[in-house]
Amino acid sequence: MELYTGEFLADFGEEEWVQAERAQLKKVYSDALKEVSEYLLKNEEFDELQKLTSVASELYPFDEWQAVQMQALIGLERYKEAMKLYEQTSKHYFEELGVTPSEKLVEQYRYLGSRMGSRHRVIEEVQADLQESPGEKGGAFFCSLAGFRDCYRLVYRMSELNGQMPWLMLCTITDGKGYPAKGGPRLDRMSEKLLEVMKRSLRHSDFLQNTARPSM
Repeated sequence: MELYTGEFLADFGEEEWVQAERAQLKKVYSDALKEVSEYLLKNEEFDELQKLTSVASELYPFDEWQAVQMQALIGLERYKEAMKLYEQTSKHYFEELGVTPSEKLVEQYRYLGSRMGSRHRVIEEVQADLQESPGEKGGAFFCSLAGFRDCYRLVYRMSELNGQMPWLMLCTITDGKGYPAKGGPRLDRMSEKLLEVMKRSLRHSDFLQNTARPSM
């Protein structure tokens, strides 16, 4: 498995014979890794499984190897890493493809929740997990789309008690003619800059999310 390091002749992508050979080699790699993964799972060799699927997830981020990698991390009781992997993968799927996580990934997320819930935890540990990291405390709170949705719903419920309705603002980056800007490196840089400015300018109690390109 270690001999396979990525796409065959990546710099010659337009050649028909290269594409055919590349597809065949990828199939051999994927089939072999699937067979090895099943063996490692059955024998609970989670450490080796995590290493192999970590590489596969990097090579082919949209082939759902992260779900198997999560299985390995859960088997190793590295729950925080499994949760972080799920969140990163979900964000990547949404930002690059505009889709939600696959059913395989969601299934592992549910299983992760059941494993974490069944483990005895003291209140200090739970509280520590809920705290923001030092680097996240400055400016407005940036969260995932799912987190943004939950935050908004919570604030809306609270408005029934205090009478203060939540304000929702949508910012869209446009071109010189006022149309939504098309994707590309320049738009990515502008989006990051806008996000940075908004996070710094909004109140500490506000929350924001980069919902999709080109809007945020």
